[in-house]
Amino acid sequence: MTYTLIVNDTFLNQLLALPRGIGNQVQTKLKHLQEDPISAGGDAKKLKGENQRLYRVRVSDYRLIYTFKSKWVNCLAIGHRRDIYRKLHIPDSEVPEEDIDVIRLAEPPGLLNEEVLRNCFIPEEYWEQLLAIKSEDKLLYLDIPEKIIQKVLDILYPPSWETLEQKPEKLLTNPDDLTSFFQGEITPFLLRLDKEQKRICRYRLGSPVLMKGGPGTGKTIIAVYRVQKLLENGCQSILFTAHSSALITYSSKLLEQLLGTEPESKGITVNTVGSLIYSYFLGRMGAPSIPSQEKFLHDLKKAFNDVKGNKLGDFGDFEWKGLIEIIFDRGFSDLLREIQEVIESCGLRTEAEYLKFNTSERINRREKPIIWAVYQRFKEILKQQGLATQEHYKFEALKLAQHDEHIQRYDALIIDEAQDICPVSLDFILCMIRNRRKILLTADSSQSIYKRGFDWSQVHNSLKGSLLSLDNNFRNTKEIAAACRTILQGEDIYQPCKRKGEIPKIYFSDTEADEDQKIAKFFKDSARNYRIPLTGAAIICPNIAIAHKYEERMNHTGLKAKYVEGCNININSPYIKIITMDASKGLEFAFVAVVGLKEGIFPESNSDNLKQLKRLFFVACSRAMYNLGVFADYSHPSRLINNLEKPYWDRERGN
Repeated sequence: MTYTLIVNDTFLNQLLALPRGIGNQVQTKLKHLQEDPISAGGDAKKLKGENQRLYRVRVSDYRLIYTFKSKWVNCLAIGHRRDIYRKLHIPDSEVPEEDIDVIRLAEPPGLLNEEVLRNCFIPEEYWEQLLAIKSEDKLLYLDIPEKIIQKVLDILYPPSWETLEQKPEKLLTNPDDLTSFFQGEITPFLLRLDKEQKRICRYRLGSPVLMKGGPGTGKTIIAVYRVQKLLENGCQSILFTAHSSALITYSSKLLEQLLGTEPESKGITVNTVGSLIYSYFLGRMGAPSIPSQEKFLHDLKKAFNDVKGNKLGDFGDFEWKGLIEIIFDRGFSDLLREIQEVIESCGLRTEAEYLKFNTSERINRREKPIIWAVYQRFKEILKQQGLATQEHYKFEALKLAQHDEHIQRYDALIIDEAQDICPVSLDFILCMIRNRRKILLTADSSQSIYKRGFDWSQVHNSLKGSLLSLDNNFRNTKEIAAACRTILQGEDIYQPCKRKGEIPKIYFSDTEADEDQKIAKFFKDSARNYRIPLTGAAIICPNIAIAHKYEERMNHTGLKAKYVEGCNININSPYIKIITMDASKGLEFAFVAVVGLKEGIFPESNSDNLKQLKRLFFVACSRAMYNLGVFADYSHPSRLINNLEKPYWDRERGN
């Protein structure tokens, strides 16, 4: 029987740091482990004491620590025998006797040297900073790329062996693949999926599959692996799309890593839904004329006043006046959202369709005829100027695509996070597939941060696909997941989590300076406790204007932070990422500070779309993998945190 080798990033980074002659011996030893993990050619030994499942195998003066089960050998770590046990928090009482004397007599090794940095392919521009490092804290705060810091952390300060067992696992199908790895070539070690994920990747490749899953359940990674399976199944062209540009950027990089080449070279198109529709419309009708938001509101107000003065036939004077006041008090921004995100985005063509549509709870049935009349007048005013809304142009693109024999069509289609795609856009994308069989659609209605009209039952009835659910949360700790569930009380969004961590905390501040210091301390403490560089952190803000303010404020604290747009985000960039809540969709960060929780800011004054804002807040908080902090105003805290209490949330005393 041949065992399958599993490795983790820490093990791979430690491999690079080995003297090259030892690295070659490791390849031979790994082949022995594949054949016989109990003996490994006579060089393996089980550790003593409580850790009965831990083994070590000799590689000259180095020791490879591993565990194994019926089919797998899990390579946890490798290092010199004088310090590898202590680095992994393995007590001396459990170390084999032949290594104990070496541990006791050994002098403390130096931290880093040029040979290690060269073997790890670390650019020389960072050597001076790294060679001067004397402690783990100093390393965590260096202004160099996160991948380099993480590599050095794995070499000098690896986590305990128990933590390594919980790290994402990668498959090493052939130890000879390490030859190119030692030479600095990019070697694709594929993530090991669990049984549920593997099943879904292969499930009914020739049929529509609708996959439900909460945050952190691995929807995107499964979608990416599904692409590989479709290619193996003979698909020549695949469209991978989503609403979020940040998610598309992230997915494109995952695909490139998985396939070992750019997705386009394999016939895969990776693009946002909006870009696909715009490019199609541009090629058929030319550039659409879309005015500013201010222009929309100006013309909508004119349309409203025109309708206001012409009472519809079946309304009494008193009722008409009351309904007009209700719509006016709600505001023209809200009315514009109803037109764009409900009427036009859902493709409602007649007043009867709008009356039947299950719209916002805030709008009653008697208001709808008035809103429809305002909408008709609004369209007339825009048309007279040669203008229209973006949603109107999407609908026009759909009507063209439905009868276009020359539209580009793909063999297979994958739509990720479909709950953020409106029905009109979804119908357009479905026009781009040759048939409706090879489709994977992933979604989570609990994360829908836009009023898009997404309805699982409607999608299911349209595609007649198999409906699958993902149950396990691989992103968050149990504590973060439980805290996030309290934001959306009353919704069934539970997914079991394996990792444990700290209870998320809500911090309160009266001044910007006080809050800045608390955010800086939160990040530094998190980096120290979890041994993850600060560049793995994110500050998530309600909007772009607030994000720019935090960029300036954070840099005054000495922390390097930068605002990034969703389409330009690079997770490995050497700074704390500052992003908006909208752009955070589909991303994950080691530590997350959610800011701007002040009444009048988030939510804005007189905001009546609290349900949507709660979902946005939920999305932001659920980006955190290890530690979550929410930062609120002391005097005017946001109403969104009113019910976030113990045992799921900690609060600073006095609040």
